Amino acid sequence: MSARRPRPVAALGPREIPARLGRLGFRVGAALTLLVGLTSPVVARSSGHDGDATTQETTLVQYGFDQRTPTGPDTVRVFQNASGHVRLQSAYRVSGYGAVELRDVPGDGDFPELQGYFPKTRKGHLYLQFAIMIPDASQELNIALAGPRGFRLSRDGIAFWLSTRDEWLFHTSDSIPKRLFEVEPFTWYHLTVDYDVEAGRYHLWAVREGEREPFLTRLDQPNAARQGASAVSLFSFIGDNGDDLSAAVYYVDDVLVARSRPAELGRFVAPARRRFFVDLFTERPADLLKSCHPVQALEEIGIRRTAEMTEADWRTLERWLDDKAAFGAVGPALGIALRWRQGCDALATGQFQDALSSFDDGLRRDPDALALVLGRGLALAGLGRFAELDRSLDGLADLGADPRLQHLHAVAIAGTRDLATAVAWLEGPARGALLAGEPSAMADAYFTLLRLDGRWSAAFDYAHSMAGLFARQSADASLWFERAGQAAFADRQLDDARRAFESARLGADSSRPDLALADIAWLEGDVERERKLRENIYGRLDF
Repeated sequence: MSARRPRPVAALGPREIPARLGRLGFRVGAALTLLVGLTSPVVARSSGHDGDATTQETTLVQYGFDQRTPTGPDTVRVFQNASGHVRLQSAYRVSGYGAVELRDVPGDGDFPELQGYFPKTRKGHLYLQFAIMIPDASQELNIALAGPRGFRLSRDGIAFWLSTRDEWLFHTSDSIPKRLFEVEPFTWYHLTVDYDVEAGRYHLWAVREGEREPFLTRLDQPNAARQGASAVSLFSFIGDNGDDLSAAVYYVDDVLVARSRPAELGRFVAPARRRFFVDLFTERPADLLKSCHPVQALEEIGIRRTAEMTEADWRTLERWLDDKAAFGAVGPALGIALRWRQGCDALATGQFQDALSSFDDGLRRDPDALALVLGRGLALAGLGRFAELDRSLDGLADLGADPRLQHLHAVAIAGTRDLATAVAWLEGPARGALLAGEPSAMADAYFTLLRLDGRWSAAFDYAHSMAGLFARQSADASLWFERAGQAAFADRQLDDARRAFESARLGADSSRPDLALADIAWLEGDVERERKLRENIYGRLDF
């Protein structure tokens, strides 16, 4: 397939360059994630965009595609104009749970841009690392690292510039576009740039997915404009450079800008991903804290029966416990109960500080509201304040064998990494949940703690027993079959895992079991089945 040759940037007039490449000036935005295990916050401290960075943090910027990222002049910006878009998606990614998709539409009068800023750097080395997947490299796209003068070929302008044409990836060095490699469709490439800011020169390496060594190396290359001491402060991913002829669609993941060489990339465990699908939907420790304990009486949320209340009034209040919409409608009149509901909602989204504030507000009005005390304990655990949680539990000793108290004890102990003792606290409630055959936070926590403690066989047996009980009651057992499959998969008991995930497919959502079965097929070397199962969920690209 032959593609048009875009007008070279070097031939553009001085007024055209800012208009066409200046918007490579990088209206960014969604969020980028770090692939190499660094854990610093979104952006390092800086003296502002008008001044040079003075701090020496290793990581200058680190964005995560896995969650919503605040936008602003010191973080990211997103511009989605006309018909194109920049958006987070989860179908194609290298690590974590998502990546950014950029889609350009020809003739719509605009193009999508993803832009990120970092402290302006004039000295030393800068390392840029990212992963890209390009389904069709005959369509033009542009990737650039630039300075405060934006995306023009001058000092403090474009330092590093990649583009595609005729199914090849080019870099522009010394104002000349030069071929790098022919792009394979639907293939992730990891690129690393070591840029010597003062010298205005860079080294470039490219690694293909599934391989450990670079297949392409370019050393000591002049920067785009062959200008030394050219400052850099932003990066960008867009479609074409302003001609509005590109129909490019491509994916970006794992973007890092750092002042020292990043750690080596982890190996691929399966096609185009560093984690198995099973690991993506396995519950994490924080998931133990995202559901309030069940309320056993209205008094536990501060509602007490008065002489004026009829039996019908009281029954109506009890129904509000199970009806969030109705409860919210009358919540302001109930005060303490509303704070409990707000705290529970905050727990569900992992906003533990907000949850703690809501529970504390309610407890100031009624210190004996047990449901708020228990919710407060979950919020403390979510914030890692385990010593304070222990003190809170000391005041609840009179609850005795209340399973909710045992659950909180287990959470507190698990926070100290004594998982075996935490499991022991929940053995009784977990057996009770098995006998009852009902959904239970105790059963969820017991299974999760067994798994975290590496007791795969016990976790499988418990999950399989719960699934069997639900199935015999004609209830939806898919979650527990999934969990049984997760435990067997972790133990590499692939036959047991396969049977469990195939049973889980009978539930309403078969996508996760199918992805897990794709993992199993990959481990067994059945590449065609792995691909078929994966493409059943994510589709396939046709070129």
